[in-house]
Amino acid sequence: MIPARQALYIDAHHKRLVDALHDAHERAALELQLPGYLQTQRWFGGQSRSLQRASIERWVELESGACIFVVAVTDTSGLETQHQLYLVAGERDGQQRAVIDALGQAAVCEELMDLVLSGARREDYRATLLCEPTGLDTEGCTGAARLVGVEQSNSSVVYGERCILKVYRRLERGTNPEVELSRYLSTEANFAAIPPVLATARIESVDGYSVDALLLQRYVPNDGDGWAWAVGAATQAMGEAREPEALSGYLEAERGTLDFAAALGETTARLHAALARATTPELGPQPVTSNDLARWTAELRRETDETATVVEHCDANAIDLLEALSRVPEAPQLPMPDDAGFQMRVHGDYHLGQVLRGHDDTLYILDLEGEPARSLAERRELRSPLVDVAGMARSLSYVAYAAARDHASEDMAAAWERIVRQRFLEAYLAAASRTEPAILPRDEAVRDQLLAHFELRKVLYEVRYELNNRADWLYIPAAAVRRLLGA
Repeated sequence: MIPARQALYIDAHHKRLVDALHDAHERAALELQLPGYLQTQRWFGGQSRSLQRASIERWVELESGACIFVVAVTDTSGLETQHQLYLVAGERDGQQRAVIDALGQAAVCEELMDLVLSGARREDYRATLLCEPTGLDTEGCTGAARLVGVEQSNSSVVYGERCILKVYRRLERGTNPEVELSRYLSTEANFAAIPPVLATARIESVDGYSVDALLLQRYVPNDGDGWAWAVGAATQAMGEAREPEALSGYLEAERGTLDFAAALGETTARLHAALARATTPELGPQPVTSNDLARWTAELRRETDETATVVEHCDANAIDLLEALSRVPEAPQLPMPDDAGFQMRVHGDYHLGQVLRGHDDTLYILDLEGEPARSLAERRELRSPLVDVAGMARSLSYVAYAAARDHASEDMAAAWERIVRQRFLEAYLAAASRTEPAILPRDEAVRDQLLAHFELRKVLYEVRYELNNRADWLYIPAAAVRRLLGA
């Protein structure tokens, strides 16, 4: 549960926030307030952490008086994370002056847009904001700004329904995968199924500090994400068909669901084809080797042990699930065929919530940051494209069971998943087979074995997640564990 919003204050005689920062006593007082403030922000994502201290490491003042902060936060376990804050001095309140989120101020958002589009460079305390336009058309990006109401791990500002500026709240040193991949796809691969990247910005320093801070993209007018649409369509299909045996005929007649699944498969394959054409050392694909297969097998067994430990700790009655998990260490190592396909840069956190449906039914892929729980280095590793395929297959499974949860049987959910999953995979494999280089193994049996491997690893993650967060959903990945392990 997110605590009620906590305000920040400085002494009232400081009219600009930067003046308080140059006052050692005021800066220390502000830092003491930051842990409580951060834990009331939805984008912080560390509400369960016991914060010990926060320190303002770097800042850049804007002409509007707002400041971009890099704040280091340390909890009682010793974990340190860095976060980007946009703050500005507000109205006087007696002997104090409130400090508020600057992204809620239209003038600040407009200044940010001007800086980003002009390729500006702004230096201040141990930090330089470097803005880098891509050269793509930015017409219409000067409209009225509004902060998107639903906060997640980042913040976003929409300008005139034409452009959207993403503010990365959690900062990691190095190159953000979303910035790296989105710039490549927009400016080199000419991949049309992501919102085009218009500009990015970094915070750097002469001491070697470098983080991605901002990403400006075209705003895509849309009818919502793929998850909401698919759950609605699945709920309607199950209600109309009434019996699992009638579902296939209903979906063939209805067409919308199967056409969506096919478009999803084709779009996914086009994404992978575009990524496979990259030639730089950081992005270029590499053949899968025997060492890679051995490493993937070892990772599966380690994740299985971790999952079994969580199951034993959280649900001692899940004997059948533990028995199924016990079969994984007995499974043979992934064999080394003549052709195991390629490993490459992939989306890495691919599910229906990452897909937008445009007004013309065009699909757009979002959020190429990778799995939030992984380190930045891990998110930039080369991986099999089947990781994304497995992730989307699991998302379709969750759609089926979410739709059936209060309206239909599990048999109906299983039938919907089987039909729609098959259409998605058929479309993906048909399109992927035409890519050069061939990114997937040509041998169907090898391909199926690798897909099952990555799907099982995704399912193990789901088991751990559901046990830790919503145990009443455990039956969904538990059923998949039994299916994949033949239990």
